[in-house]
Amino acid sequence: MKAVVPVLIKSAYLFATDDKMMAMQEDQATSDLLCQILDLLILCCGQNTYYDIFAQNMVHLIVSVCLNLMSTAVTEAQLIMNDPSEFVNLALDCCDK
Repeated sequence: MKAVVPVLIKSAYLFATDDKMMAMQEDQATSDLLCQILDLLILCCGQNTYYDIFAQNMVHLIVSVCLNLMSTAVTEAQLIMNDPSEFVNLALDCCDK
């Protein structure tokens, strides 16, 4: 499994830094795949076995992956503007993940 974590990190990095990232996020299958990759990384980052891998990739994960993926799609922005309760739901979803 230790060999898989760098591949997952690289996959998340490539996705998050791709020029077509916003369009790819609109595709449900691609979005689901990215969520699964991030879920696996979240599970692994809490384990001491993988500490060195995450420490080496910390800047890329925070700056290139997390900050790039913290965006609101046009459809989400419209939903938030039309229904304020959706803003609360979106905030709760972000906190849950």
